[in-house]
Amino acid sequence: MGKHLVICGHGQGRTGYDPGAVNAKLGITEAGKVRELAKIMYKYGGQQIDFITEQNVYDYRSITSIGKGYDSITELHFNAFNGSAKGTEVLIQSSLEADKEDMAILSLLSRYFQNRGIKKVDWLYNANQAASRGYTYRLVEIAFIDNEQDMAIFENKKEDIAKGLVSAITGVEVKTIVPSTPSSTVGSSGTTSKPVYLVGDSLRVLPHATHYQTGQKIANWVKGRTYKILQVKNVHQSNSKRAYLLDGIKSWVLEQDVAGTTIGHSEQTYQAQKGDTYYGIARKFGLTVDALLAVNGLKKADILRVGQTLKVNAASRTTTAIPTSVASRVVASALSKVGQKVTVPSNPYGGQCVALVDKIVQELTDKNMSYTNAIDCLKKAKSNGFQVIYDSWGVNPKAGDFYVIQTDGMVYGHIGVCVTDSDGKSIDGVEQNIDGYSDHNKNGINDQLEIGGGGITRRVKRQWMADGSLYDSTRTVKLGKVVGWFRIS
Repeated sequence: MGKHLVICGHGQGRTGYDPGAVNAKLGITEAGKVRELAKIMYKYGGQQIDFITEQNVYDYRSITSIGKGYDSITELHFNAFNGSAKGTEVLIQSSLEADKEDMAILSLLSRYFQNRGIKKVDWLYNANQAASRGYTYRLVEIAFIDNEQDMAIFENKKEDIAKGLVSAITGVEVKTIVPSTPSSTVGSSGTTSKPVYLVGDSLRVLPHATHYQTGQKIANWVKGRTYKILQVKNVHQSNSKRAYLLDGIKSWVLEQDVAGTTIGHSEQTYQAQKGDTYYGIARKFGLTVDALLAVNGLKKADILRVGQTLKVNAASRTTTAIPTSVASRVVASALSKVGQKVTVPSNPYGGQCVALVDKIVQELTDKNMSYTNAIDCLKKAKSNGFQVIYDSWGVNPKAGDFYVIQTDGMVYGHIGVCVTDSDGKSIDGVEQNIDGYSDHNKNGINDQLEIGGGGITRRVKRQWMADGSLYDSTRTVKLGKVVGWFRIS
């Protein structure tokens, strides 16, 4: 059985949306159709399949990081040629032989489409990268999107095709439907009602847990132990609508893999008034915006209506899990993200330094730092109404401030979060994408796109000179110059 990953081809990339092959006559695109198929597969996938629908994995060059820990990876596509070509095929890396899963997928699809066979190729980036890491990967061309006969069959049989693909991938016959509709992000099954936990609650990681929400395997020593919740976020993944960041392991665990031990709050509700915002209500009750939305099953895009009843947590105002000052919340949020690759839906450059800052700002305010280069963050902060302080003699950033660096040799700048008050000689910070666009391990992949690379958030120590120049902890590598900083309090 195992744990499997299904990737939807094309879609949202780093700088734009790639529709893939297009059938203009029918008004359909490859990216749209594979995601339509994935939504149907989601109903049958159970806890065994995760889906990636929100990003163009090829464009992000993220196959090596997101594919880690899965028993198999299947990437869905539709073919195109001249309108007359038709049929289905499975592509695998040229050095490999077709396995049982490859043959099962081809056998299933050949019930509906002409069998074009297993094709060994050496030009597929994702296949080559997966093979180099020992991942089991194939790319499946469902049918020809520009062939009317193929697409008529697909439209008529897509429910059966989706059900059959799940069976072929998992090796388990699908008999029932779990009535659920996934979002456009990540998910793999229907969900049942589960208890909602908040920051400060204690959860035990269940023995059956296999993978963290981010895809890495859960070590055996983690299972059965109890941890406090640091953060809550909404997800659509496997059987879970929420994931919890747990203290002690600093990792996101899906709600299906935990059980409550103690709940540190009593439920309280609040009725929205005219002029209320999610940010204002969250601040009133000592919550982050993300926590407020999570406990109510909402998204930031959802409109807050007058008279709407929201679950809030009065007790959380006094729990130590949620710091009382905005500055301490910034620090707590930054530190909780160390070791993660932080992304935000509104920032197309996930994994970059600004994504970390944008995520924290969106968690704690109703503003954002989206679509902004680091060097321009002070200007953006000012337009948001935040306090902006430019570097000058005798003035130093404090814990919770976001410092901006004018980098040497790179026009976009860099940004980090100050986690202790600076003494004017050093900065203790948290930064993401420290190495930028580089390939220090010489594996052909941008460091920011792989685990342990530049895209991962890290705790750093910077040496700060009297002229504003900023160096690494050894004072041998100059990063640039501190321009200033901003705070959101």
